[in-house]
Amino acid sequence: MVFFLIQLNPHVHRRQKSELLTMGKKTAVVYFSLTGHTQAVAEIVQEVLDADIIALKPIKSLNSKSSMKFVWGGYQAKMNKTPDLEPYEFDVEKYGFIILGSPVWAWTLSPPMRSFLKQHDLTNKKVAFWMGSMGPKKKAAERFKKALPECNLVGELHLQGTHEENWGENYRKAKEWAQTLQ
Repeated sequence: MVFFLIQLNPHVHRRQKSELLTMGKKTAVVYFSLTGHTQAVAEIVQEVLDADIIALKPIKSLNSKSSMKFVWGGYQAKMNKTPDLEPYEFDVEKYGFIILGSPVWAWTLSPPMRSFLKQHDLTNKKVAFWMGSMGPKKKAAERFKKALPECNLVGELHLQGTHEENWGENYRKAKEWAQTLQ
């Protein structure tokens, strides 16, 4: 019934539609992690929000221990590759709030996250995202937002630096950010 009323009223804004459509629905944390950093943040966000968690795993994965991961990962990101993913359970209609997490590769989102966004229409969905990188966020954040054009974007977080050097600080930031999303 709510959906019908929203569709009939052209004066209902996208943000209002999103809020009405999320009532009574679950939250999902969807992420890709090559080295474990993004996974650690996903688990923090999942715990704070009592959300379902979905890990994206490419069928052909890069070796996280190899120094070539930067070359091949950067190439795939720059070429807008969308690798095939291992099967996972995700029904977009089941979720009212979707939180996405991705490392930054070559100043853009990772190819597995690009595959997920290509497979699922998040139009009018309440969405937040975080990304982790070694450098500044500006270009990567702009590109992530561009991949989510018709969403109700309610939050973003950038975690900078390596897992080892910023462990405590980045996870404190992630927990605080997740609490603002409640």
